[in-house]
Amino acid sequence: ASKNRLRAAIRDIEDRVIEWTAQNLGDEKMSQGRKIRIKQAIKIRENLKKIFDGYYKEAAAVTDEYKDSAKEIKRYLEDVDIPPEFSDVDKDMIFALQQIAYNEFESLGQNFQKEIGKILYTGILTEQPFREMTASVRNALSGQEDKAGRPMAAYAEQIAHDEFMKFNRAFETQKAQDLEIEYYRYMPGKGSLIADSRDFCIHRAGKVFTLDEINSWETLDWAGKNPNLPVLVAAGGYRCRHHFQPISKGMAEKLGKEV
Repeated sequence: ASKNRLRAAIRDIEDRVIEWTAQNLGDEKMSQGRKIRIKQAIKIRENLKKIFDGYYKEAAAVTDEYKDSAKEIKRYLEDVDIPPEFSDVDKDMIFALQQIAYNEFESLGQNFQKEIGKILYTGILTEQPFREMTASVRNALSGQEDKAGRPMAAYAEQIAHDEFMKFNRAFETQKAQDLEIEYYRYMPGKGSLIADSRDFCIHRAGKVFTLDEINSWETLDWAGKNPNLPVLVAAGGYRCRHHFQPISKGMAEKLGKEV
């Protein structure tokens, strides 16, 4: 759902940029001379800031929903007889993790805001036809044109996935460590293993591991590993759908783990 909302927000940016471009940078307008072109170029930055506001608001709304995920994690831990206590420290941690995720969305928006500004500004100075300018805008935002480079929509979807999974893993891990949980089962987020699942995940899917075993994997290296986060939080790495599900000692025994 969050990916769809962000994609819709980026589509809105695209529509509004092209509408503004049509009104202010159309072929007829640009044919009125260099003075007019430079005057229009000056307007670009301020107008793009307004156009991108909707994306930033949507990103804030997406990260705000992480609080609901924290409640689901609490319910899960209660269901497996590991009832957690929630405190002000937990609220602070949720807020901090939300801010980290929002910063990623914000950085993406700022980068593409500059990129779109550059496309339009260059188009004005080089007297580029309206059709070529809008094609470049579409390519940068949603990738509708078949050109090299990943569009903003693709980056936003990856951030939405990765940051949500990192939030869940980090919060669940912290609560499990607060409760001194020693056993974890490596589980897929949704569905099961997929065609491009990493060997790291394939070999561990559904199995139970101790905290010490998981921590020992920090020294391993594999394609897609996120070196900036502990394995317990990053799992298989970038775009990984798996997570370490905390379980009780009794459940670990039932699942065949020697304890």
